[in-house]
Amino acid sequence: MENRRHHALVQAPVDPVDEDGIVAAYVGTGISAVASLILWWQLDWLSARGQEWWLWVALTAIGAGLLFSAYARYRKRRRLAPLEGSPDEPASVEQ
Repeated sequence: MENRRHHALVQAPVDPVDEDGIVAAYVGTGISAVASLILWWQLDWLSARGQEWWLWVALTAIGAGLLFSAYARYRKRRRLAPLEGSPDEPASVEQ
């Protein structure tokens, strides 16, 4: 008799998540930009309630998103760049 256990949980066949995080950075920055525009549009209403700091939170999120986007693109370029002296590169022959 075979001792096989049936697992109740089965992993779904899904594609891997973007490993660089570039898409997440763009989406988050875009959401922050839309939120900033809405908060700026409602600044009088926010100021009357002493909540204008929310605009600064959204603007800071845009800045952080731009920094992370630049860093993520840098990481992706570094990861995809061929290594110097790797066996895939033909050796240069000087004459």
